Amino acid sequence: MSSLIVVSFPDTYRAEEMLGALRRLHKDEVIKLEDIAVVVKDQAGNLSTPQSIGNIITEIRKTGSFSVLGILVGTLVGVPFLGGMLGGVGGRVWSKLTNENLSGEFIQQVRESLPPSSSAVFVLGKANDAERALDELAFWVAQGTLLKTSLSDENETLLRERVAELEIEAAELLKPMEHKIERVQVIVNPAAGLERPILRPLNNVFRPAGIEWDVVITQQAGDFERYAQQAVADGVDAVVIYGGDGSVMEASAALSGSNVPLGIIPGGTGNIMSVELGIPYDITQAANIIISDASRVRSVDLGRVGDKYFILRVSAGLEADMVKNTSRDAKSRWGRFAYWQAMLSSPMTMTSYNLTLDGTPVQAEGFSMMVTNAGNIGLPGLPMLADISVSDGLLDVVVLKSTGFLAYLANPAAAIAKEMVQHWQVREVMVATEQPVAVQADGELWDDTPFTATIVPGAARIIVPM
Repeated sequence: MSSLIVVSFPDTYRAEEMLGALRRLHKDEVIKLEDIAVVVKDQAGNLSTPQSIGNIITEIRKTGSFSVLGILVGTLVGVPFLGGMLGGVGGRVWSKLTNENLSGEFIQQVRESLPPSSSAVFVLGKANDAERALDELAFWVAQGTLLKTSLSDENETLLRERVAELEIEAAELLKPMEHKIERVQVIVNPAAGLERPILRPLNNVFRPAGIEWDVVITQQAGDFERYAQQAVADGVDAVVIYGGDGSVMEASAALSGSNVPLGIIPGGTGNIMSVELGIPYDITQAANIIISDASRVRSVDLGRVGDKYFILRVSAGLEADMVKNTSRDAKSRWGRFAYWQAMLSSPMTMTSYNLTLDGTPVQAEGFSMMVTNAGNIGLPGLPMLADISVSDGLLDVVVLKSTGFLAYLANPAAAIAKEMVQHWQVREVMVATEQPVAVQADGELWDDTPFTATIVPGAARIIVPM
């Protein structure tokens, strides 16, 4: 029998993170998701559903003839179509809502109970492994409020008991920032573009806020790791880097396992991760996010290949050729557009990839193969695929099969439907080719194929806007 769970959270992001956790349980067949929905109330009190998770929810709902929770949430956020549904499907939906005691009164209760800057997740499904499902559910309920459940009395009692055991941990998780930031170590990558004045804008933000800060400049490979680890030993409250995606990756890996969060001041050629996390390119605005009481620390996954880490993606084919063919002078002169120039001059060669996806062998052919952690390509509002998340504990393997690259970017969902793109979600992938081909990771050339990539869930902790 299906069960309904409705959980609210005192922030705008945690419902989406719970959705990612439920997807993993669905993939592992711990639970069978039948329908799911997420709503967010912004600071102005407006309710909406996040556009970024549309593909995820569509995938979950594809086996159903209609979406019960979609109708419910449509009513909740003010889409005026439920009252006009008088026939077949409307009657079945209304009957299902009534069976779950989801009355108009409950809809109004949810609408009024959500404060500004909050979110809620609605889940309808079955548990194949009840004990594991309850453990995972308790972790999330402990961070929010259980608004409604149709679990059996026995399972609801077990859930509430486990939630009570997690109350202390949950109290820590609910803090936007675990401690007030008073001491900061800034690490600057000089290759990121020192023609941008950075020290004065940082001082104009940090000094009035009473922040004690110091700055070091990297000179050689390994400096990010050394400076970051020394900063942790010195007891700083945050490490702040000025650099591109490679700098973010190095600092994130160095801080992994510590309690010290990373702040990002975007610089360098590529700033895809800052776009992904909503961090502005403006130095003053980015610095204000780092010290703001309203900011939060987000857990972000890292990918690993051998003893190396990546935070964006590791890829072969066109993207690796772009990195290989982009000179340092071009990057200094044209910034991120240097990569696009290189793309236009790089041949789109079809390559056969022998993939092993969580132990399952798959053959794919395309002009580009990416093992990605982040869905953004560096341009706001233009994701590679809408359902790629940096916090879902999964790697996304994407093979571009058609040379209609711009058509793909314009409409990724349509490209998948036309089989221009193949997409899998895994925890581990082995990539091999008949002849070695170039491989890049976060804008840096790595050893040629073959390679094996694994996910390290929540390894990085990054300060982001609320």
